[in-house]
Amino acid sequence: MSTPDGRTGLADVALCAQGEAAMQRVLHVGLGSRWRADDEIAWSLDPAPHRYLLGAVTLRPDVPAARLVGLPGTVCDSFGSLSQADLPGRAPEPENVWMVRHPAPLPPSPSLPGLDVRPVVTDDEVQLWERITFEANGAPPDRPGELHPRGSQRQAGLTLWLAVRGGRPVGTSLGIVASGCVTVSAVAVLPEARGRGIGSALTRSVIASAPTLPATLSASEDALGVYERLGFVALARSVHWS
Repeated sequence: MSTPDGRTGLADVALCAQGEAAMQRVLHVGLGSRWRADDEIAWSLDPAPHRYLLGAVTLRPDVPAARLVGLPGTVCDSFGSLSQADLPGRAPEPENVWMVRHPAPLPPSPSLPGLDVRPVVTDDEVQLWERITFEANGAPPDRPGELHPRGSQRQAGLTLWLAVRGGRPVGTSLGIVASGCVTVSAVAVLPEARGRGIGSALTRSVIASAPTLPATLSASEDALGVYERLGFVALARSVHWS
């Protein structure tokens, strides 16, 4: 596997896996769950504390399947290298596409009058950020702080970004700086504000927060074009074994 610029695809997928593992660690720890990692896998010692969180992430394509059997929660097969025989009793679901962007100047930013993308700094803003993220994905959280509790903005390596347009919050993103990359996630825009470049602006803010590091993310098919215009390259599709 190789990317269009000749970089080794497996190395870039491994970078994406490390970024995913770093994000899972921050979110697990924030909810009081124990998380561990070595050079083969990253995994939770407890049942995943939220339905959106994983139980394990593979960090190499040749991980012995025995290491994953019996772990609680969904396993992210980062390289798509496992089979049903490796993980009996689990069902595979193809996930989003890993993408990577190596350090380079961002393309010129279009003018977006009235838009302010800023980091979350208070506990009340964390609750607002979480509500907007959930609503942009179709439903409000069941309770405030269910995935991002108060104080999340103070976790090492994590920055939550809020987009405000005309005085109204309209979108979110988050960035995790760890393991030699910055991982972009939770890029979400309320339906009535889509198609105006807000998702791109939220992604730019994460990239610009660590401009000397590669940026990684997991993209839906609908969002591939947005990220490609920012310089991301599509790699491969991970598989979630649930």
